[in-house]
Amino acid sequence: MAENALPATDWNPRLRCRVGSADVGRAHRLLMGGADFLPPHDVYFLDRDAMTATEPSLELVERFQPNLLPLAEGTTGHRSFLNCDKLKQAAGWEHRATWRG
Repeated sequence: MAENALPATDWNPRLRCRVGSADVGRAHRLLMGGADFLPPHDVYFLDRDAMTATEPSLELVERFQPNLLPLAEGTTGHRSFLNCDKLKQAAGWEHRATWRG
């Protein structure tokens, strides 16, 4: 994936994060294992920590969606636009697969 990554030319679905099936499966297993103590019917975001874009996240917002800058304030590096801290705290999940090295 890294060898084929090109700079973004517009705001498009390619900017989203991709989560490997092993990471998804581990999240589901952890949530199911916590069924006795987690709130029933709760909702969790599942996303990797870093986007697949080659440019830093804030740079992409500045260039293609400046109207979203107030929401992106404090974003550093290639950070995903979806926050899955709730999943991490509730189930102990961590994203493991990465192509950045």
